[in-house]
Amino acid sequence: MNKTHEITTDSSRYWGTIRLFISLLITAFVSIWITSGIGFTSNVLVMFTSKDFFRGEFAYSYPASKLVWMAGQYVLAGGAFALAWYAYWWTLSSHSETRFIRCFPLQLLLAYVPLLLLFLQINPVYNPDQMIPLAAGEVKFSLCMGMSAVLLFPFYSICAYRFELRPNAPPSRTVRLLILLISFALIAMGLLPILWRIAPHLYPGLNNFPNFY
Repeated sequence: MNKTHEITTDSSRYWGTIRLFISLLITAFVSIWITSGIGFTSNVLVMFTSKDFFRGEFAYSYPASKLVWMAGQYVLAGGAFALAWYAYWWTLSSHSETRFIRCFPLQLLLAYVPLLLLFLQINPVYNPDQMIPLAAGEVKFSLCMGMSAVLLFPFYSICAYRFELRPNAPPSRTVRLLILLISFALIAMGLLPILWRIAPHLYPGLNNFPNFY
């Protein structure tokens, strides 16, 4: 009887480990997919809607107030990134009887590493032969958006899991989600002026991009 119980326990533990491993691989794949998709969409959005910010007579100065306003114009891209990850964490949580994500710190690590590695591949270098030349502000803004995602993603995920996805916690889940999204949107908007000043020191190649006044 005890031997049968031990075999059953070992088998359950084995299959539990296999399911966890598969879940971690899926998390890493989802991270690559979300990061690539949102990153591409954000760059296209910046390229086709940036003339008022990065080109022309208003492109010579970027005070903090202007940067915060610019960040607000592109908050939908950040919102799409946040909602995509919220949906994924909610899916993992909903498939658990206890509503707790198994090994959440490990899941978060597997989600964060691809995002970080993809971001570290960025090395802005000016190419004068490029078919569509990019202004310095466009490149710097896209880079700062990526930096914001890298910095805020772990904290957002932890807050989404610990605060928003808690079962039967007041206030309602919709209200908690709105609070979460608005809070991180405001943080990201306030972070842009800081990252804007730091970016040229981290990426000297930004100084070689032209300004189209």
